[in-house]
Amino acid sequence: MTFHIRFIPRVKKDLANIPESDIRMIKDGLKSLSLSEDPQRHIKKLKGQSMPLYSFRIGNYRVIMLIERTSMVIFVVEISPRKNVYRRY
Repeated sequence: MTFHIRFIPRVKKDLANIPESDIRMIKDGLKSLSLSEDPQRHIKKLKGQSMPLYSFRIGNYRVIMLIERTSMVIFVVEISPRKNVYRRY
């Protein structure tokens, strides 16, 4: 059982500001999450959201995502350093 990872278009802009070595680390982390039987075990639910958004810690970065269990898709909404990411959520 594998989840598919999908990036919303804005995430490409986020990735442009991240060093290549960190991008590899982030992609490896997302790949391991997608192979997990229950990805929600490894992430934290964000409180006070109208949609069920989750945060996944990868090094100094946080990946904000939405998980569609019925279609087995993880939608990456934002990738940002920890100090900046929670201001919007």
